[in-house]
Amino acid sequence: MQLTFNFSTIILISLLTSVISIDRSARAEDKLTPNGQNGILIVSTQLECNANKIKEVTQVPVIKNNTSQTISSGQIIYWQASGTGKGSGTKQSITLNQPLAPGQTINTGVNLSGDNNSCKAYY
Repeated sequence: MQLTFNFSTIILISLLTSVISIDRSARAEDKLTPNGQNGILIVSTQLECNANKIKEVTQVPVIKNNTSQTISSGQIIYWQASGTGKGSGTKQSITLNQPLAPGQTINTGVNLSGDNNSCKAYY
């Protein structure tokens, strides 16, 4: 009887581990991101981020919800700019004060100098 219980426990743990692995690998748009605490990795969803030109040599990062799901109010969106001008390397976060539906955008309100800026955003 003891052997059966141990074997059943091992099978149950194996099944649970398989289900968790399948669920985490099924989301192709997700990536692993360090959260800065003891090397722990967390899963995040990448969003579209473009540095839109607003005037000569000035760009503003704009984040678009390119997923199929609405991002809820209160969600924190992290973003980072890269390029060669002033503001390059900027890392900030935005807390949504209202839901962000698929296809909607949010302006970061940060001016970047130069014409060759890019950005990344995720939550």
